[in-house]
Amino acid sequence: QRDCDLLLTDPPYSTEIQDIRSFAQDWLPLALAKVKPTGRAYVFVGAYPEELEAYLSINPGNMTLANILVWAYQNTIGPALKLDYNLNWQAILYYRGPEAPELNCPVLTEQFAVQNVNAPDGRTGIRYSEWQKPDELAERLIRHSTNLGHLVLDCFAGTGTFLLAAAKLKRIARGCDISQEMVGIAASRGCQVVKLQEGFE
Repeated sequence: QRDCDLLLTDPPYSTEIQDIRSFAQDWLPLALAKVKPTGRAYVFVGAYPEELEAYLSINPGNMTLANILVWAYQNTIGPALKLDYNLNWQAILYYRGPEAPELNCPVLTEQFAVQNVNAPDGRTGIRYSEWQKPDELAERLIRHSTNLGHLVLDCFAGTGTFLLAAAKLKRIARGCDISQEMVGIAASRGCQVVKLQEGFE
Protein backbone atom coordinates (compact mmCIF):
# COMPACT_ATOMS: atom_id res chain seq x y z
CA GLN A 1 0.00 0.00 0.00
CA ARG A 2 1.45 3.35 -1.02
CA ASP A 3 1.43 6.31 1.33
CA CYS A 4 -2.01 7.74 2.00
CA ASP A 5 -3.40 11.25 2.37
CA LEU A 6 -5.74 10.24 5.18
CA LEU A 7 -5.79 7.42 7.69
CA LEU A 8 -9.35 7.15 8.96
CA THR A 9 -9.97 4.09 11.09
CA ASP A 10 -11.91 2.60 13.98
CA PRO A 11 -9.88 -0.19 15.67
CA PRO A 12 -11.32 -2.68 18.17
CA TYR A 13 -11.82 -1.23 21.63
CA SER A 14 -10.43 -2.38 24.96
CA THR A 15 -13.69 -4.23 25.60
CA GLU A 16 -12.67 -6.61 22.80
CA ILE A 17 -8.87 -6.70 23.24
CA GLN A 18 -7.19 -8.36 26.22
CA ASP A 19 -4.02 -6.22 26.19
CA ILE A 20 -4.98 -2.87 24.68
CA ARG A 21 -1.56 -1.32 25.32
CA SER A 22 0.30 -3.96 23.31
CA PHE A 23 -2.36 -3.97 20.62
CA ALA A 24 -2.18 -0.20 20.14
CA GLN A 25 1.61 -0.24 20.09
CA ASP A 26 1.62 -3.02 17.49
CA TRP A 27 -0.49 -1.27 14.87
CA LEU A 28 -0.67 2.51 15.33
CA PRO A 29 2.98 3.51 14.68
CA LEU A 30 3.01 1.35 11.53
CA ALA A 31 -0.22 2.88 10.25
CA LEU A 32 0.83 6.47 10.99
CA ALA A 33 4.08 5.84 9.11
CA LYS A 34 1.98 5.27 5.96
CA VAL A 35 0.58 8.81 6.06
CA LYS A 36 2.20 11.41 3.82
CA PRO A 37 3.87 14.46 5.46
CA THR A 38 0.96 16.46 4.01
CA GLY A 39 -1.61 14.05 5.39
CA ARG A 40 -3.75 13.54 8.44
CA ALA A 41 -5.14 10.75 10.58
CA TYR A 42 -8.30 10.28 12.63
CA VAL A 43 -8.31 7.27 14.97
CA PHE A 44 -11.49 6.45 16.89
CA VAL A 45 -10.79 5.33 20.46
CA GLY A 46 -13.16 4.15 23.18
CA ALA A 47 -13.78 6.50 26.10
CA TYR A 48 -12.21 4.13 28.62
CA PRO A 49 -9.37 5.48 30.80
CA GLU A 50 -7.05 2.51 30.20
CA GLU A 51 -7.62 2.69 26.44
CA LEU A 52 -7.00 6.42 26.24
CA GLU A 53 -3.84 6.02 28.31
CA ALA A 54 -2.60 3.23 26.03
CA TYR A 55 -2.99 5.29 22.87
CA LEU A 56 -1.74 8.56 24.35
CA SER A 57 1.50 6.88 25.44
CA ILE A 58 2.46 6.03 21.85
CA ASN A 59 5.09 8.06 20.00
CA PRO A 60 3.41 9.15 16.73
CA GLY A 61 6.70 9.54 14.85
CA ASN A 62 6.70 12.53 12.52
CA MET A 63 2.98 13.08 13.03
CA THR A 64 1.64 15.52 15.62
CA LEU A 65 -1.22 14.56 17.91
CA ALA A 66 -2.92 17.92 17.45
CA ASN A 67 -6.29 17.36 19.14
CA ILE A 68 -8.37 14.80 20.92
CA LEU A 69 -11.75 15.26 19.29
CA VAL A 70 -14.96 14.07 20.90
CA TRP A 71 -17.74 12.37 19.00
CA ALA A 72 -20.84 12.84 21.17
CA TYR A 73 -24.22 11.24 20.59
CA GLN A 74 -27.40 11.29 22.66
CA ASN A 75 -29.69 9.00 20.70
CA THR A 76 -28.40 5.68 22.07
CA ILE A 77 -27.83 4.56 25.63
CA GLY A 78 -26.41 1.42 27.19
CA PRO A 79 -27.36 -0.35 30.42
CA ALA A 80 -27.95 1.86 33.46
CA LEU A 81 -24.85 2.08 35.65
CA LYS A 82 -24.90 2.21 39.46
CA LEU A 83 -21.42 3.58 40.27
CA ASP A 84 -20.34 5.44 37.13
CA TYR A 85 -21.72 7.58 34.31
CA ASN A 86 -23.06 6.23 31.04
CA LEU A 87 -20.72 6.88 28.14
CA ASN A 88 -22.27 8.72 25.21
CA TRP A 89 -19.04 9.74 23.51
CA GLN A 90 -15.90 8.39 21.89
CA ALA A 91 -12.51 9.99 21.41
CA ILE A 92 -11.04 10.66 17.98
CA LEU A 93 -7.27 11.07 18.03
CA TYR A 94 -6.47 13.68 15.39
CA TYR A 95 -2.95 13.67 13.95
CA ARG A 96 -1.49 15.89 11.25
CA GLY A 97 1.69 15.62 9.25
CA PRO A 98 4.45 18.27 9.41
CA GLU A 99 3.46 19.67 6.00
CA ALA A 100 -0.32 19.39 6.33
CA PRO A 101 -2.24 22.29 4.76
CA GLU A 102 -5.08 24.12 6.45
CA LEU A 103 -8.23 22.16 7.19
CA ASN A 104 -11.00 22.55 4.65
CA CYS A 105 -13.61 23.37 7.27
CA PRO A 106 -15.66 26.44 6.30
CA VAL A 107 -18.75 25.49 8.34
CA LEU A 108 -18.45 27.14 11.76
CA THR A 109 -20.38 24.44 13.61
CA GLU A 110 -17.99 21.78 12.29
CA GLN A 111 -14.89 23.58 13.62
CA PHE A 112 -15.39 22.54 17.24
CA ALA A 113 -13.46 19.70 18.86
CA VAL A 114 -16.78 18.20 19.97
CA GLN A 115 -18.64 16.70 17.03
CA ASN A 116 -22.32 16.17 17.87
CA VAL A 117 -23.69 13.60 15.43
CA ASN A 118 -26.26 10.93 16.25
CA ALA A 119 -25.06 7.33 16.17
CA PRO A 120 -26.63 4.91 13.69
CA ASP A 121 -29.77 3.58 15.34
CA GLY A 122 -31.32 0.30 14.29
CA ARG A 123 -34.70 1.45 15.63
CA THR A 124 -34.95 4.27 13.09
CA GLY A 125 -32.70 3.13 10.24
CA ILE A 126 -30.11 0.63 9.11
CA ARG A 127 -27.34 -0.31 11.52
CA TYR A 128 -24.86 -2.91 10.29
CA SER A 129 -22.68 -3.33 13.39
CA GLU A 130 -22.58 -2.38 17.06
CA TRP A 131 -19.82 0.23 16.71
CA GLN A 132 -20.79 1.57 13.28
CA LYS A 133 -19.97 5.24 12.75
CA PRO A 134 -22.44 7.66 11.17
CA ASP A 135 -22.05 8.48 7.49
CA GLU A 136 -22.40 12.18 8.27
CA LEU A 137 -19.38 12.17 10.58
CA ALA A 138 -17.30 10.07 8.18
CA GLU A 139 -18.00 12.41 5.27
CA ARG A 140 -17.32 15.46 7.42
CA LEU A 141 -13.84 14.31 8.45
CA ILE A 142 -12.98 13.31 4.88
CA ARG A 143 -14.08 16.70 3.52
CA HIS A 144 -12.06 18.52 6.19
CA SER A 145 -8.80 16.75 5.42
CA THR A 146 -8.67 15.59 1.78
CA ASN A 147 -9.29 16.68 -1.79
CA LEU A 148 -10.69 14.91 -4.85
CA GLY A 149 -8.53 11.95 -5.81
CA HIS A 150 -6.73 11.68 -2.46
CA LEU A 151 -6.12 8.23 -0.99
CA VAL A 152 -8.05 7.34 2.18
CA LEU A 153 -6.90 4.27 4.10
CA ASP A 154 -8.86 2.32 6.73
CA CYS A 155 -6.91 -0.58 8.24
CA PHE A 156 -9.92 -1.72 10.32
CA ALA A 157 -12.53 -1.31 7.62
CA GLY A 158 -15.29 -3.37 9.22
CA THR A 159 -18.53 -2.95 7.30
CA GLY A 160 -17.01 -0.31 5.02
CA THR A 161 -18.54 2.93 6.31
CA PHE A 162 -15.38 5.04 5.91
CA LEU A 163 -14.51 3.51 2.52
CA LEU A 164 -17.98 4.12 1.13
CA ALA A 165 -17.96 7.70 2.41
CA ALA A 166 -14.58 8.31 0.75
CA ALA A 167 -15.73 6.82 -2.56
CA LYS A 168 -18.92 8.89 -2.45
CA LEU A 169 -16.76 12.02 -2.17
CA LYS A 170 -14.61 10.86 -5.10
CA ARG A 171 -11.57 9.90 -3.07
CA ILE A 172 -9.63 6.68 -3.60
CA ALA A 173 -10.68 4.32 -0.80
CA ARG A 174 -8.60 1.34 0.36
CA GLY A 175 -9.06 -0.79 3.45
CA CYS A 176 -8.71 -4.19 5.01
CA ASP A 177 -10.23 -6.33 7.74
CA ILE A 178 -9.63 -9.82 9.11
CA SER A 179 -13.30 -10.57 9.77
CA GLN A 180 -14.95 -12.43 6.90
CA GLU A 181 -18.36 -11.52 8.33
CA MET A 182 -17.59 -7.79 8.33
CA VAL A 183 -16.11 -7.95 4.84
CA GLY A 184 -19.23 -9.75 3.63
CA ILE A 185 -21.38 -6.90 4.95
CA ALA A 186 -19.05 -4.34 3.35
CA ALA A 187 -19.42 -6.16 0.03
CA SER A 188 -23.21 -6.16 0.35
CA ARG A 189 -23.04 -2.39 0.87
CA GLY A 190 -21.06 -1.89 -2.35
CA CYS A 191 -17.39 -2.34 -1.46
CA GLN A 192 -15.27 -4.28 -3.95
CA VAL A 193 -13.53 -7.14 -2.13
CA VAL A 194 -10.19 -8.70 -3.05
CA LYS A 195 -9.04 -11.85 -1.21
CA LEU A 196 -5.53 -11.60 0.20
CA GLN A 197 -3.31 -14.30 1.72
CA GLU A 198 -4.11 -13.44 5.35
CA GLY A 199 -7.27 -11.40 5.16
CA PHE A 200 -9.46 -9.30 2.93
CA GLU A 201 -9.09 -5.91 1.27
